[in-house]
Amino acid sequence: MKKRRYSEVQTFGILKEVESGMTVVNAAWEHGVSPATIHRWKSKYAGMSLSELKRLKALEEENARLKRIVAQQVLDNELLKEINSKKMVSPLARRSVVRYLAEIGRCSERHACAVVGPSRSLVRYISRRRKD
Repeated sequence: MKKRRYSEVQTFGILKEVESGMTVVNAAWEHGVSPATIHRWKSKYAGMSLSELKRLKALEEENARLKRIVAQQVLDNELLKEINSKKMVSPLARRSVVRYLAEIGRCSERHACAVVGPSRSLVRYISRRRKD
């Protein structure tokens, strides 16, 4: 069965038809959804206006964005606690810490560079000096 997604405006239009006197079964048949879907929409959007629903959706999106930011900060804090015991003064020490974090699978090289501080070019730099 093909799955359809109705926008908020369409959902509210269907619910307005039901509120105006059309039976749930007829509205469901006319719009190609099940009566259970219409009852679920009624319980979900009961007493809301379209502007309130749009505001609710915007708040949910912002909440999800903030949760992602908090999760990222928690990961950064864990990484910093994990490498806190190491002294990172020289570029070699920073490079080794970034490689350590990337090797153990805690994060990508790019993320480790962002947390620890060195540029990615410093981490990838290979010295061409002769060692005589």
